[in-house]
Amino acid sequence: VFEVREDMEGFVAKLAAQRINEEEKAQLREIAAEYEEAIEKADDKEQIIELDEKFHNFIVRCSGNETLSELVKYVQELSLRFRYLYYDDSSLYESTLEQHNRIMEAINSGRADEARIEADAHVKTLKEFIFALGEKLDEVRG
Repeated sequence: VFEVREDMEGFVAKLAAQRINEEEKAQLREIAAEYEEAIEKADDKEQIIELDEKFHNFIVRCSGNETLSELVKYVQELSLRFRYLYYDDSSLYESTLEQHNRIMEAINSGRADEARIEADAHVKTLKEFIFALGEKLDEVRG
């Protein structure tokens, strides 16, 4: 799931950077600011996860590709449960915020290749966290 999501979200970010309009740029900044505020409070994991989804879903919308949107939605739903595990570790909040901001800046600046790289790296971080968590669980189980 993460291998597919990593590549798809990178492609989505690249398309969004090529197709986003000024109004959407402002909306993306607003969503990123809402997410940042929730991260700074760090008191409502559900809200943080909802805003994380809102951020990623908005980027998908800005890609302007309905087929890709449906595929990404399906893959994101498959990996949603892992977001709860990821957001259980509040030490990751700051780095996730920084990743979102880099993605947003690349998209809003029209730097399509950079947007793809940043989005790929963001999902890769989540993938590595989940894989490491699985390895720890395997060790505990013996």
